[in-house]
Amino acid sequence: MNEWLAGETRPDSTAQPGQSDGTEWLSLKEASALLHVAPSTLRRWADSGRIPTQRTAGGHRRFDGAAVRALAPTTAATHGAPVSLWAVSARSLGQQPWHAHFAQPAMAEQMRGLGQRLLGLLIQYLVWHGDDSRFLADGRAVGASYGQAARAAGVGMRETVQAFLYFRGAFWRMALQLPPVAQASDVPEIIRISERIDHFMNEVLLSTIGAYE
Repeated sequence: MNEWLAGETRPDSTAQPGQSDGTEWLSLKEASALLHVAPSTLRRWADSGRIPTQRTAGGHRRFDGAAVRALAPTTAATHGAPVSLWAVSARSLGQQPWHAHFAQPAMAEQMRGLGQRLLGLLIQYLVWHGDDSRFLADGRAVGASYGQAARAAGVGMRETVQAFLYFRGAFWRMALQLPPVAQASDVPEIIRISERIDHFMNEVLLSTIGAYE
């Protein structure tokens, strides 16, 4: 995304992967190939909690396949994939009344970094099986950073919220393309996922407003 957009996640678990819940678990080699990053980079992401992992009985890392495949577009963007991946055109962005406030290079770079982190958190919030409270806490922290940065840059509250809502729509479009969402086969599951997306983004927005004030 032009102003916004890979995130943080859960630490390693001692549970054994793939024993009961049908989750696809990938080896280090398989996951790094899908994400187009070096194994050392993937290990670092796992150590920092950026991507869901578990350990085998032998101590080897296994990576949540759904999370890896969901994160692949964000790492592809880092390696030069078209910005249209995020469904935000430069023309549409430039026509937004608040865009000029965020167009300064330093501000744009900061917003892009926050957006990447938030998208990664949302993706993994949707695909992770288990306690997801950390994702919400990290999402609130991103929202607070956004609100503080906007206020420090002299952007009004109205414009700050308008920008958030604009990119919220783009995040929604991205989320709808994720395998857990796109493959949902019944109405209750689609509603559950929709409610989770709304809950996550609402928490981020509330933190944005709170930090701005």
